Amino acid sequence: MLSRLAGEIPRFFTPQKLVLLLEAMGTTLGMTAIGCVLGFGLAFGIVILRQTPGRLALPLRLAAVFYVEIFRRIPFLVVIYLVLFFIQAFVSDASLFAIAVIAICIYSTAYTADIIRGGLESVAPAGRGGGRDELQPLADPGFGDRAAILAGHPAAGGRLRGRLHQGYRAGLPGRRVRAHLPRQGAQ
Repeated sequence: MLSRLAGEIPRFFTPQKLVLLLEAMGTTLGMTAIGCVLGFGLAFGIVILRQTPGRLALPLRLAAVFYVEIFRRIPFLVVIYLVLFFIQAFVSDASLFAIAVIAICIYSTAYTADIIRGGLESVAPAGRGGGRDELQPLADPGFGDRAAILAGHPAAGGRLRGRLHQGYRAGLPGRRVRAHLPRQGAQ
């Protein structure tokens, strides 16, 4: 089997096929870059709509939440087909490049909007935290504890949990960590 594979590799990697492979790779990276950059910009608009306060903005907030929740749950291949059939209903000779860029944009907008919203909600505005003027986590001790618990997952080795927690506590103002002493009540 390996000898057969070794005999087919030179026929597969001909100069013409390598040029075709590089062109396809460039097209794919170009579509991804255009779709993700556009999606990133549109995601900020959705986050702004989702964070807008007031009763009059309720329909906008609901539309933003609906968009994010729907398109995050639809598989990417289905989004591509939906965009393809929707555009083909109105424009019969649309380019596949444009269809793919629109599908990537729709999909990346939904995911990026949720990521940006989560990031903005996890940071307190300036002036709310302990006399410091820079942005900081909303719940100072809670943020570090959650990170330490996640790091304690068995897949991560479990030993990282204590070190992260100790390092976090040591960085807090007015705190000392006694990592070398056993815990109270531990035998």
